[in-house]
Amino acid sequence: MKRFLLLAFLTITVFSGCDNEIELTADYKTIPIIYAFVDPDADSNFIRVEKAFLGEGNAIELANNPDSIFFEDVTVMLTRADNQTFELERIDGNTIGRPRQDGLFAGTPNWLYLLEESVANVRPNERIRIEVLQNEEVLGSATTTLVGGGRIITPNEVINFSERSDTRVSYDLGPSTGMIGLNLEFFYAETNSQGNFVPKSVSWQIENDAIIANNQTRGTYEFDGTRFYQFLQGALDEDAGIQRRTRFVSLELISVGRELREVRDIQLANQGITGSQELPVYTNVNNGRGIVSSRSFLQIDSLALSNLTRDSIVFGRFTRDLNFLN
Repeated sequence: MKRFLLLAFLTITVFSGCDNEIELTADYKTIPIIYAFVDPDADSNFIRVEKAFLGEGNAIELANNPDSIFFEDVTVMLTRADNQTFELERIDGNTIGRPRQDGLFAGTPNWLYLLEESVANVRPNERIRIEVLQNEEVLGSATTTLVGGGRIITPNEVINFSERSDTRVSYDLGPSTGMIGLNLEFFYAETNSQGNFVPKSVSWQIENDAIIANNQTRGTYEFDGTRFYQFLQGALDEDAGIQRRTRFVSLELISVGRELREVRDIQLANQGITGSQELPVYTNVNNGRGIVSSRSFLQIDSLALSNLTRDSIVFGRFTRDLNFLN
């Protein structure tokens, strides 16, 4: 399944290497920037550690200098709830297929700190601490409780989309979850220029940032089944020369930590006619900036479409011109 980037609203607040304003007259102070979204089920996690910079001259030119944004002499440590500590390995993300997104900041090298599951063996609902040390002095640190350990309860074999009722996805989640997102991938086959059916798929982001109350571990997300047919209408081209067949769908539920919900709450509180022009800065990094949180992915593959759904795709008002066969 193609994974959408959850929480698009973070683009303003997250993944910057320095403050928007630079006080050229301020005294120099080393300020670590830490971003971590630890997935306890992943084989590898990558933590970004950088520094705010202060200097004379053009700020954009400074941002393009790796020496301005990266530390050369720090150690990044992870401590588990049982006080076991692990030193993270510094690697260049460009060498393992993880380039930095194009922008103002230097992309070469792209220093990241690697946390391997086979080494640290972190677990869902475990509280961890990440520290950045320089000459054994802690420059900055943050703690978070990992999400994960949940499951999608329903649907489990067959999924139904109706224009007369909501489609429901029920789930169990860890108690530290702050928000969820929901993605769907629709698998189908269509004829090519030789008349042969070839498999294809299209992806739909159903939900991006649904709020989960503190300590809520079980819930149900509901959405209008009509949206499914409207999605197909917009995702597929009408072409009289193409025939299609339905196959199945996959669902992916993404859960993220409470820290990201707090970012969202701050931004929403600042909207409207009473909001200020400048967004408040959120961070849970002590003596630094950034966000240390977690995320988890739950997936159900090969969900069959109900007979009602298949008939609606073939004959329904939104999709009847897409030439699906009964």
